[in-house]
Amino acid sequence: MTGAVVLSVRAVPGARRDEVRYDVWARAWVVAVRAPARGGQANRAILGLLADRLGVPSADLDWVGGTTSRRKRVAVRGLPPAEIERRLAASGSAPR
Repeated sequence: MTGAVVLSVRAVPGARRDEVRYDVWARAWVVAVRAPARGGQANRAILGLLADRLGVPSADLDWVGGTTSRRKRVAVRGLPPAEIERRLAASGSAPR
């Protein structure tokens, strides 16, 4: 994805609720989803939740790496880094 911003994401599948928050120590966005980590369900839920919180179509998000790991990288196309941070922070806790 040329011109995309890459987010570091720590996945939490099987959570009690869907949530996006920033973990200062991990320097990554923690994305908790209710979907289980089997058959790609959690990965689809993570992209869907990020797209919803960012207000972009899910087609503007793509995996860069880590699809089988809790530590993932997601490319976001169409938004500058500051706007991505602002939108995600509005839905959870902001980076400090």
